[in-house]
Amino acid sequence: MNQDVAKTFCPLPWLHLSAHLDSTMRICCNTDGPGFVLDNDGKDFKLKDVSSVNEYFNLNYYKEIRRQMLNGERPEQCRKCYQVEDHGGMSVRQGYMANYRDNAVLRESVQATCRETGAVDVKVQSLDFSLSNKCNLKCVMCSPAASYAIKADYETLGLEYNKSFTEGARKNWEELSHLDHIIDQIGPDLREFLTTGGEPFLSKQHQQVLEKLVKGQHA
Repeated sequence: MNQDVAKTFCPLPWLHLSAHLDSTMRICCNTDGPGFVLDNDGKDFKLKDVSSVNEYFNLNYYKEIRRQMLNGERPEQCRKCYQVEDHGGMSVRQGYMANYRDNAVLRESVQATCRETGAVDVKVQSLDFSLSNKCNLKCVMCSPAASYAIKADYETLGLEYNKSFTEGARKNWEELSHLDHIIDQIGPDLREFLTTGGEPFLSKQHQQVLEKLVKGQHA
């Protein structure tokens, strides 16, 4: 990997499946705004829309990000990491680079990626779910986006919050009857599963995913 690419490359667009609090798909937990994944028609992509994991990772949105990284360019979706690095900090990108530096599966996947199109035969190794805003706490540093219980306090105090996102985080995960089809596709290659919330242990989807991984002998 040449010096320019090393400054822009991140392994996550090749191996990381991530869903936000309202089940909107994202590149990773460090992206916001332009970091939310769009379908080929430019519309928000949610977890319920993922039928084929490989097709999801070959959306034009993903292919363009990978193409840019391999050409030594900085994708706008990843600006937060690059800003941290420009100011001398340790970014999420750099942390994952260290974690996956000697990963043979990632290396083969990157080498097989076509620079012109960014297409890839994906093997997801990292799963990241922010499992709704269902929570039994109202921590003062939190917001209704991650704890629905604190919404009433925000409204009493006249504090602003994203009402649409908050309601989506409350109900969208509940509309997902199960995630077996996703775990079936990614289980054999999965190395890590990050869950946040809300409180993940109040989530039936969290328990379902764990049980599926154990039964499939992927835990």
